[in-house]
Amino acid sequence: MICVRAAVADHFDGLCGLVSTELGRNPTSGEVFVFLNRPRSHIKLLHWENGGFVLYYKRLEKERFLYPKQWMDAYL
Repeated sequence: MICVRAAVADHFDGLCGLVSTELGRNPTSGEVFVFLNRPRSHIKLLHWENGGFVLYYKRLEKERFLYPKQWMDAYL
């Protein structure tokens, strides 16, 4: 799982572009790519699954997503 800060408005093509250009990874590799907006109120998970992309999206109304400790050091 890889965590990236991204604009929440990005959809499949924009997120795939981030995976390719910013991370140097293949978006169709089967890995799960995690995208958070700056205030950490929105999260998207991008995953390639047998012939197509799956995009999970969740928006919190009051709380914020927390970063796992290993991401705090590596990605922020």
